[in-house]
Amino acid sequence: MPPKNHKHQKRRRRPLINPTGPKTSTTHLKKKVRDLQRLLNNPSSSLPADVRLESERALSAFQSELSSVQSAAKERRIAKRYHMVRFFERQKATRKLRKVERELEKVGGKNGMAEAEKKVYEARLDLNYIMHYRPGEKYISLFKDAGVMREKREGIRREVERRMARGALGQSTMDFDDGGDQEEGGVELRSGGEGERLERRDKRGGRTEKKDRRGKKRDGSKNAPGEEKKLEELDDFFEF
Repeated sequence: MPPKNHKHQKRRRRPLINPTGPKTSTTHLKKKVRDLQRLLNNPSSSLPADVRLESERALSAFQSELSSVQSAAKERRIAKRYHMVRFFERQKATRKLRKVERELEKVGGKNGMAEAEKKVYEARLDLNYIMHYRPGEKYISLFKDAGVMREKREGIRREVERRMARGALGQSTMDFDDGGDQEEGGVELRSGGEGERLERRDKRGGRTEKKDRRGKKRDGSKNAPGEEKKLEELDDFFEF
């Protein structure tokens, strides 16, 4: 049997690892840091000044990237751990906001209007507390007795309130691991003053249904009979 001709066979190349790429692993970065530290701290190695300077710069860059990668990994772990708690609390806060906005439409008189507007503001603040909680920190439930953590919870709530006033809430931290701010099949608050909208996404077909602050659809038609009552019943179901 004649020998095989390997002349035209292509050699499989190993993939190049980009140390500054977004998918650099923690293990790879730790190895680079250890190797460079070993090289720089070795008393028997007499490195030229330019090589030592370049190695020190590379070490600093790898250490910085390692810190960023570890921080992002921690945020993803915590987001995953408290995902369901925040999901149900967001649903509850959204229903509460709808309820007080409906009440605002019905009140009359200066005193009643001021009280109703305060309730709407507090409900919106509660929702933003859940949606924009500090990334990388253990979540403190909004609807449970926080105990010794009550003071910290109020501090975070006030921080969110200041960011609301500056218009600097930024992207939601609810789905940090997915890089998005919209739960499939969930409801989110689109802030925009009087043009504020509550948006519901249909996960079956990807359709989006937008409603105004009174719960009416954009085309002017009202919600299906019993829908608002059902939402209020669900609100009681998800009591914490």
